[in-house]
Amino acid sequence: MNAIDEIKETYTLEDFKEIAGHGCSSGVCYEHIYYGDTIRFYDKHEDDILEYINDVGLDEDFLVDMFRRSNADLTAYKNTVVWCFIEMIAVEAIDEYQEEYALSYA
Repeated sequence: MNAIDEIKETYTLEDFKEIAGHGCSSGVCYEHIYYGDTIRFYDKHEDDILEYINDVGLDEDFLVDMFRRSNADLTAYKNTVVWCFIEMIAVEAIDEYQEEYALSYA
């Protein structure tokens, strides 16, 4: 299972709304709160995560900036990248739902 599918199977639409509205740092992404959770997810899905971030138009400078903001701490960096990824997937899932909802009433 790839990283996107794993996140979409882990959280509900309501969870995604909370994540999009409040961010992962609020604790709403209950399966990815602790460093142990996020580091394990990052290490398992690094290629998927980085490919997704690149595909949405964020470049290497974005990732370098995240590393700098993490004070060059690899653990903090991986956590930040995973939370960013989850937040982007949350927004995408909400958009997909809204498109499907709109089409069903068109």
